[in-house]
Amino acid sequence: MMSEHELRKLEDIKGQDISRLRSYVTGRNKKPLLIYGPSGTGKTSSIYAIANDLGYEVVEINASDCRNKEAITSIVGNAINQMSLAGRGKIILIDEIDGLSGNNDRGGMKAFIDIAEESRFPIIATMTDTEKLNEIQKNFVLLEYKKLNDKDIYCILEGICKSSKICYNEKDLSKMSMIANGDVRKAIINLRISTVDNEVKRENVELLVGLSKDNMDDALVKVFKSRNFGVVMKALFELENNIVDTTKVGVRPVLFDNEECFIYAVEENMPYEYNNEALLNGFELLSKADRFHRRIFTWQHYRYLVYIQSLLASVCLAKAGKNPAAIEYRKTSRSPRNNKKLWWLVNRKKASIAEKIAMHANMSNKKAIKDFGYYKIILRNNPIKELSDEEIEYLNS
Repeated sequence: MMSEHELRKLEDIKGQDISRLRSYVTGRNKKPLLIYGPSGTGKTSSIYAIANDLGYEVVEINASDCRNKEAITSIVGNAINQMSLAGRGKIILIDEIDGLSGNNDRGGMKAFIDIAEESRFPIIATMTDTEKLNEIQKNFVLLEYKKLNDKDIYCILEGICKSSKICYNEKDLSKMSMIANGDVRKAIINLRISTVDNEVKRENVELLVGLSKDNMDDALVKVFKSRNFGVVMKALFELENNIVDTTKVGVRPVLFDNEECFIYAVEENMPYEYNNEALLNGFELLSKADRFHRRIFTWQHYRYLVYIQSLLASVCLAKAGKNPAAIEYRKTSRSPRNNKKLWWLVNRKKASIAEKIAMHANMSNKKAIKDFGYYKIILRNNPIKELSDEEIEYLNS
């Protein structure tokens, strides 16, 4: 079974300036290191890889758990002051450091920098969202990670196959490298999907190729205007967009973060194409697809993506006949880009309430957001004193 940190040695990391990473870890620098760049470029994996090479321990801390100066002093300070297990060296990893900056900082970033100057161990932070880079870059040594090219991704996949004794064909690995679009995490997921009984299956690879051929509108036309299941399945296999969002552990029930996912486009446009029984049948298929979506994250069974594709393709059969009317397909109105009012009503108020819940219950904002639905029910009849009348009204809405 392939693990999350599949790249176990620093030599396994391709396409990045790993010499600078090694120099930082083995040298002395009062400023922490910030590795920034897109998802799937090996930021976290390279830290674990160099720790493995040097025999170091990694203490990973999520920035969302460090909401203010006190939390930083307690969590990061303790990690720095405690000796490593068995007297080994230690790397302090702060994941998603951008969560420390902005309106919710409350002195957290300054406290972090002050602690880092006194640290005996190297401190490394990661950042994917670079919008806040200008605000904090002066406090860090910067190291940029860029998208990988096809050759680098091929080398990574080949290395995994050899170390895990997976039988493969060079052409199949080349196809998976090409469709990864510079994202090594996506490439490894595709390798997982394609591998059965320690062998990369050609038929599974063929299901994944051609992702750059059809755009979303073309696929929607085939789903809604055709009743040929085979044609629709082929369109989904060749779709350039993601079928579902595989980047997050959970999907918000009201607000969709990723408007480019095909399942959201089908849900958004189905009421304009279908009605009555066809609409009911279509949403029943979507609900089944959503169950498999959840199981992917619960059990890490990425082969369920094929089931989701089949269910979405089956939406073409939910109708008795074709709808000849021309429809201009729209992106989901649940995206903050397309519905600013919904973003403000749901996200701002929810974030504000979750922050107060987190402070009251001494937990992270991330956990309060994740379990917000439960807290909403609990607090309706017994609100905490920190909530305003408007926020209590929102909980009861």
